[in-house]
Amino acid sequence: MPSERPEEVIYAIGDIHGCYHPLISLMKKVGKDLAERNLTERPRLIFLGDYVDRGPQSKNVIDFMLSDELAPYETHFLAGNHDRFFRTFLSHDFTSDVKLRNFANAWLGEGGWTTMRSYKVFPPPEYSNGDALADRKMMQAQVPEAHKAFLDNLEPCYDSGKYFFAHAGVRPGVPLARQVSKDMLWIRDAFLKSKEDFEGRIVVHGHTMTEEPEVCPNRIGIDTGAYLTGRLTCAVLGEKQPRFIFS
Repeated sequence: MPSERPEEVIYAIGDIHGCYHPLISLMKKVGKDLAERNLTERPRLIFLGDYVDRGPQSKNVIDFMLSDELAPYETHFLAGNHDRFFRTFLSHDFTSDVKLRNFANAWLGEGGWTTMRSYKVFPPPEYSNGDALADRKMMQAQVPEAHKAFLDNLEPCYDSGKYFFAHAGVRPGVPLARQVSKDMLWIRDAFLKSKEDFEGRIVVHGHTMTEEPEVCPNRIGIDTGAYLTGRLTCAVLGEKQPRFIFS
């Protein structure tokens, strides 16, 4: 159900991708922005997913998500496709070593090797034979249970009443209440090119990198490629116009 609370600010943060230092820099600026307000309720802070992969410090990012640093906010942690890769590698019941190896190599190609290194497991450039199984066992031991629980409990989306938050976006022509996880994790062109009024919501998303935040009549994109640019973006919503804070 939508949870609209008029006159409340919402902070939404795009794809972090293991970029711990930009995250800390951005959160200090968000904290300063919050301190300048006189709010009667805790503001909502929504992370749009992709906490891991590509950047060097995925473990530190998840440690931060679980810390007391976020106590001033009502937090919502959405799932990204990279977070799903990570959790699948740890927990999926692969029916053969070949299937595990193929999945592991696909994850490495998407930047999973940086996540593994952040947990002190050092994969080869490409898996062969039983290497993937051995490294998976090491990862299962190295990743704290709290981190696994964090990944398990990521939300697929969040509806504030005016805004609808999803990692990649939504499928045009499908009611928001019937959106499926695959689309909200992976969709691109069908969503990005759509002119649809999504039940009156503005969809706030990451997943597709742009040099600057994209503000369209029906969507706001805030993945500014932190792992390449060092520039992590927070959208400040609830004012007349969206405003952006950068790391």
